[in-house]
Amino acid sequence: MKIEGYGITLVRLTRNDIEFLREKRNLPEVSAYMEYREHISEEAQIQWFNGINNEFNNYFLIEYNGERIGLISGAEIDWDTMVTGNGGLFLWETGYWGTAVPVYASFLLTELSFIMGFKKTYIRTLQDNERAMDFNRSLGYLPEPDQEEVHNKLYSLVPENFDKATGAIRAALRKKNPQIVLELIQPFDPMNARVYEKVKSISPEILEVKLSNGDER
Repeated sequence: MKIEGYGITLVRLTRNDIEFLREKRNLPEVSAYMEYREHISEEAQIQWFNGINNEFNNYFLIEYNGERIGLISGAEIDWDTMVTGNGGLFLWETGYWGTAVPVYASFLLTELSFIMGFKKTYIRTLQDNERAMDFNRSLGYLPEPDQEEVHNKLYSLVPENFDKATGAIRAALRKKNPQIVLELIQPFDPMNARVYEKVKSISPEILEVKLSNGDER
């Protein structure tokens, strides 16, 4: 699966990517902002991937100017209630920290989720990561109740708050990039089948859906 928009490309994580990702995730400048900060072994990485490579988790490599710079995810998806239980984003290319690039990547995945009909998405943010908390608030995330004493705080986002916080800037950006393009690979795996069922009737003026054949990568 591939998603394009706002000058960003998101490519669903595959087995071929996980050693590259492990190396980046183990970088000190990345792990310092994670709840789990121990070194991740090759075996643990494979076990993690086997657990998330299904229709209930979407992990995407963020590509910008042809370079893989980070990871964004919508995980623990409940397809019955249309809720994403755990979203996340991190960049290992530190030169893009504090720039518009992670904002646009978040716009892209979040907007597609709400176009598909998702009602809410949750994230967790460490209370000592002020940059991440400010970033999430700028997207419209609000803290869940009773989070004052929680170290890894739970935030949630609904479509109305996302539009209120980001609608004007997204409208301006769409003048250059009017569409989100979603490419799905056939034959469908369970995730692609789930996504296609949600997007097949959406107007191409809002979302262009491309179907292609063969391997995803």
